Amino acid sequence: MIWAIAAVGIAALVDWAAVAANNERVETFAKTAVMLGLVVAVVASGDLGTVEVLLIAALTMSLLGDVLLLPQVDEFVGGLGAFLIGHIFYAFTFLAVGIDLAWSVLGAAITIAAITLVGRRIVEGATLRDETLGRAVLGYILVISFMVTLGTGVGVLVAVGAILFAASDSVLGWNRFVSPLAHGRLATHVPYHLGQGLIVLGVLSR
Repeated sequence: MIWAIAAVGIAALVDWAAVAANNERVETFAKTAVMLGLVVAVVASGDLGTVEVLLIAALTMSLLGDVLLLPQVDEFVGGLGAFLIGHIFYAFTFLAVGIDLAWSVLGAAITIAAITLVGRRIVEGATLRDETLGRAVLGYILVISFMVTLGTGVGVLVAVGAILFAASDSVLGWNRFVSPLAHGRLATHVPYHLGQGLIVLGVLSR
């Protein structure tokens, strides 16, 4: 499994460099390689039980979301749907691992604060473009908030990973619906990959 994690790290670095250089061709392959590498890491971890199968399902939906959000594809609604399903699979993964309710309460407080400060603005921006899109974005935010709430109850690695995942989505949403951010795409990719990697490491090391 170590070699798979190392390969994921290299692919992530290549992806970040490609995004910074606006090299869409390299980004297409590197971004895909990161998620495929994480799937391989889970498969290589040993026997595949319920937790591992759920984790692979979450990663696979994230991979689909990545493809749909590539600049040359730009299917935002499809990507939103794929990641939403992925977060649901992550939620089931965390429940299968087992959670500490006290820490999850803290996670709930963090997500409520984030929705109040950031999520509300993103929903408002999406709604100005299209009311249906605004409702879809709100639904997505609620689902990822539930995922973060459960993730904070699993352990430190998963908690940090889930928060970084949500931070990445917040940057993406802000950049798209509120105001363009300097290096916004890079600021989306870096915490996204770190978050996904930490979630996988945290779940597998349970």
